[in-house]
Amino acid sequence: MEQLPDELWLLMFTYLHQYDVLYSFNNLNRRFQKITKSFASIINLSDLSYKLFSHFCREIVPIHGHHIHYLTIKDVHQLNFF
Repeated sequence: MEQLPDELWLLMFTYLHQYDVLYSFNNLNRRFQKITKSFASIINLSDLSYKLFSHFCREIVPIHGHHIHYLTIKDVHQLNFF
């Protein structure tokens, strides 16, 4: 799997939720950090459960927060985390 080109990984990532991509692939190695960094610019969190949303805010935002350009949330409760 390491021999697959970055373009193929990006294509496969389109079938996964952004949360899953950022949480699962970010800290594997530098190559995946580079690939997931470009994937983290537009985030839609409107369909995450409360538990996953709170985990995203605690674990992923500190790492990728400066890469996020657009963030979609669904209600005031999610806004309170920020």
